[in-house]
Amino acid sequence: MEGFNRSEEAKTVAFLAWLAGHQDALESAIVDGRIALSRSRRPLTRTNGYKANLGSPKEGKEAMTDLGKVLDRYAAAWTENDPARQRELIADLYAPQAYYANQGNDYRGTDGVEVAVVRNWERFISKGFTFEVVDGAAAHHGAVRVPWRMLTPDGTTVAAAGMQVLVLDDTDRVTTDYQFITQAPPA
Repeated sequence: MEGFNRSEEAKTVAFLAWLAGHQDALESAIVDGRIALSRSRRPLTRTNGYKANLGSPKEGKEAMTDLGKVLDRYAAAWTENDPARQRELIADLYAPQAYYANQGNDYRGTDGVEVAVVRNWERFISKGFTFEVVDGAAAHHGAVRVPWRMLTPDGTTVAAAGMQVLVLDDTDRVTTDYQFITQAPPA
C-alpha cells in the first residue's frame, strides 16, 4: 500500500492476521529465522471452560514469551466471575496504555479493556458459553496469535470462532489486542 506508513508493530499484526487465513503457511517456518511458528503439542486446561493446546517449549529468543502463561493469564482475566478479582487480573495482564479492538469497537487503557471484558462476560460467559483455544497458538518476537472458538452452553456446537493477535511488552503484558472474527456469535 503505497504511501501508507505503519509501525513495526502494525506490520507484525497485519502479517499475523494474513497468516491466520493461510493454514498451509503455518505448517512450516521461514528458514532464516524471521518467522518461527510452532504447531500445538501439549494440552492445558483451566476452569470456566477454557482449554488450550499450546506449542512445545521454546528456545532462544522465543523463550522470552511463555505462551502457556500468557494464555492462562488471558483466560483468567476474561472468564473471572468476581468483578474485583477480574479487575486485578486485567491490570496484571494488560499494560496501562493497552489498546483492545474487535470488529465493532475499540477500547483504550485497562479501564477500557475492563468494559470490553465485562460486556463479553455478561453476553457469553454468564450464559454458559465456553471458549477454547484451538491448534495454532504461537508466539514470537513479542507477538502472540491465538485462534479460538466459542462453544454453546451444552458444549456441542461451535457458536463463534476467531483469533486474537496480541502484542506484548518486555514484561509479557498486552499492549495491543486485536480480535478477528471468522464465525460471528449469536445475536
